[in-house]
Amino acid sequence: MFKFETRHILSSTNPFRYSITKWKRYIDDIIFIWTGTKAELILFFDWLNNVDPNIKFTMESSNIQIPFLDLIIKDDFGKLKCSLFRKTTARNTLLHYSSNHPRHIRDNLPYGQFLRIRRNCSELFDYYEQADKLSSRLRDRGYPKRLITQAYKRARFTDRDNLLTPKQNSNSVLDKNNSQMTCVLTHGPQTFEIKKLISKYWPIVKINLPDTPPPRFAFKRGSNIRDKLVHSSLKKAAPRIGLWDLRTTTGHFPCGSCSVCQFTRKMKEFKIGPKTWTFTTMTNCKTAHVVYCIQCPCGLRYVGQTSRPVHIRISEHRSRIRCKTLTAPLVSHYIELQHSANDILWWILDVVKNTPNITHCLLQKEARWIHRLSTHINGLNEDFSPI
Repeated sequence: MFKFETRHILSSTNPFRYSITKWKRYIDDIIFIWTGTKAELILFFDWLNNVDPNIKFTMESSNIQIPFLDLIIKDDFGKLKCSLFRKTTARNTLLHYSSNHPRHIRDNLPYGQFLRIRRNCSELFDYYEQADKLSSRLRDRGYPKRLITQAYKRARFTDRDNLLTPKQNSNSVLDKNNSQMTCVLTHGPQTFEIKKLISKYWPIVKINLPDTPPPRFAFKRGSNIRDKLVHSSLKKAAPRIGLWDLRTTTGHFPCGSCSVCQFTRKMKEFKIGPKTWTFTTMTNCKTAHVVYCIQCPCGLRYVGQTSRPVHIRISEHRSRIRCKTLTAPLVSHYIELQHSANDILWWILDVVKNTPNITHCLLQKEARWIHRLSTHINGLNEDFSPI
């Protein structure tokens, strides 16, 4: 038997492939039985390393035993037996008992580790040897001696044949015949208090729903520092503006990190008919307390105002167009002319700075821009009442 790491082993161009039997692979670790001679094995290894000059393989061979993944596989008079394999460089990375994980996870971890040893060890004396080493590592990680002893004995008397029998995986979290709800809680300091409150006051729910069984609880991990710092995809870079440029930079810019950036563009000015309007402030998709303009593919415009970050309001317009909410502005025009929600072009017209009556100022500026752009006559603003 021998092991090496490769993805291509049984190629049709391999002249030694008929000497390979019982081939098994897990990702890039492969183990199989070689029926040829030792000299042929060396020739096969040399041939394999000359297939591609950019790929080199490592190999281990033995007539007695060989490590594969977390197992040591032995040849015991024609029968294969296994024991636990642990690298000499492996560290004690077991979850510390003082961790903030739910207690039931910490209390059940030793039993799960002992079961793994019971499953991987063919002989009981191998289990005793590896279990003693695991007990020492668990004590180093702060686990109580009582907990370790109980898990040790419980795993010892577990039938190994049952552990080797594959379990049937359910396609769903809940059994199809089980109507019990699952309440998923994010683990935190108050998680179990919430669980107690739900269980305590569940009889109140049963007054209106007498046939509903109490929920069962599941816990999910809360966000950590890694979740906040590491992202699977890079966001588009926003325009880099130094502090020395803030007083002199004006215009409208995409923020580079929201879903509506693609529907706006960098603008220093915009033209409406013979007039050219120049921006006097710097704005982007995250700017709040603004008057904005939306332009459809046919050139018609809509003027609106919002006190929230403008990208939220633009997302609402797109959602209403997709859902065909006829009570919302723009929707009837987009449906009639078969425009898409992606056919929106928008930018910010004006910004209202912090004032005591900011809502009134927004309505005033919105009315002025509707009048300037005539969007109540040649646009998409239906109602217009000057303020």
